[in-house]
Amino acid sequence: MKAMFIKRPQDQIYWSVNVSAAHNRNKITKISNFMKKRNEEVIKKAEEENQSAPVILYEEGRSLTDIYAVRSLGIDPATEMNFT
Repeated sequence: MKAMFIKRPQDQIYWSVNVSAAHNRNKITKISNFMKKRNEEVIKKAEEENQSAPVILYEEGRSLTDIYAVRSLGIDPATEMNFT
């Protein structure tokens, strides 16, 4: 989409706006045993390290870009730790 808001060639003033958007959809139809094992290892490591950052898992029927994170009540500004 393009729109020209100001066009004054005599003053050499032009103001236009261009807008574009895109959206990808994908779905994993089948994952290998290696990827299933990788998912288990990622989850185990996150739990062992008490990791609060989101992890990337690959699951059948889900998108490649899905992010898995733990729900949180927020961050305590005094301690910078998650509320439990």
